[in-house]
Amino acid sequence: MLFMEKTKNNKKCKRGFTIVEAVIAMAVIALVSAVATSTVRRTLTTTSQDYDYEQARIHMENALETFKYCKNLAEFNSYIQIDNIHSDLSIYGENNVLRTTCSFSSTNSAYRIYITVYFPPDDSGDRPRFLGTLYGKSAQLIKIDYMKGK
Repeated sequence: MLFMEKTKNNKKCKRGFTIVEAVIAMAVIALVSAVATSTVRRTLTTTSQDYDYEQARIHMENALETFKYCKNLAEFNSYIQIDNIHSDLSIYGENNVLRTTCSFSSTNSAYRIYITVYFPPDDSGDRPRFLGTLYGKSAQLIKIDYMKGK
């Protein structure tokens, strides 16, 4: 009881936080929030890049598998899936050769695929050939050179 009387009578009794303590606490919270935001942003960027890379790689692998089972260029062209994945697509076909260019891009990454498919005339001794290259922002990432056996 004696302790309570002393605190009641003491006019210099402090309660709560000082301004310095409050400013330090807010600075610590701001620093932790900035680090967390930066980490989340980097994670989202990496996830987006990985997704774009996987889409490009899967598209090229699908084209290769389609090529393995097709008998001619018209059949390959009719089976290859070229919709709803890329923002830019161009196809050039001439003399039993099909050249396809696809791009997969987002704000954080850009991948480009070049596919060339060659089906020789039946009377030639040549074998059908698939050339596929996947490029990233700064380098060639995957290259496939596949030739069908006779």
